Amino acid sequence: MGNEPLINHQFGVSQAVEFTQDWVRIEQEQFSGFSLPRIGHPVDFGKYGHEPFPQWDYWTSLLGRLAGTTTRDLQNRLFLAPQPQNDAFYLFDNAEGSGMGYVQLTYNRFHKPLLFTELGKDRTKPDYLNVVEGQLTRSIAYGMQHPEQLLGICHFQFDDKVWKCPTGDPCGDSEGSFGVFSHTNDVPFTVNYVHGDFTHFDTGPCDHEQLRPDQLTRNPVYAKVVSAYTAR
Repeated sequence: MGNEPLINHQFGVSQAVEFTQDWVRIEQEQFSGFSLPRIGHPVDFGKYGHEPFPQWDYWTSLLGRLAGTTTRDLQNRLFLAPQPQNDAFYLFDNAEGSGMGYVQLTYNRFHKPLLFTELGKDRTKPDYLNVVEGQLTRSIAYGMQHPEQLLGICHFQFDDKVWKCPTGDPCGDSEGSFGVFSHTNDVPFTVNYVHGDFTHFDTGPCDHEQLRPDQLTRNPVYAKVVSAYTAR
């Protein structure tokens, strides 16, 4: 529910608590026979104020304010959803000089499992391939050994950032530099829009606009992802 609330300050803990309580209440009222999907609140991996580890203050407040909500077995459904770009050493070996990995530290503190909802590394950064490889291989191995601590990982890509890299890879914009595919200059077709193509618009009308999707190509991260999952 939500995404990285502390970056744009569009909503905070109070809204996240309200969203979650409303969700389980509506489930109970209208869908009580349905399954119980897990619930997470994806957050960025920054440290704010004087908190010792990323997002600990946010989770302390969020989980504390949800502690009294037991509707639809909420407490056993909650998971923590950080979105790190950190290397495996930080995540599993030694976070902030503590001598313990971030995953174990965070699980010990909150007793809720983690799921990395955005795992990866900007390809413009040095040593990105080794960082991604370590993230994937160590996460998979750790999750198999400690499924109560790490539910899983999502290696991600901004698929809607076509305009960020008009000249292909390497890309100068960080949001276009994640994932296993890179943009190219090969444009297979052009869509010419007219006003009648749209049922709603923000600033409208939208006439004579074009969509020129480019062909994607596999970048070196692709092989690292495939290898991590086929080698386990």
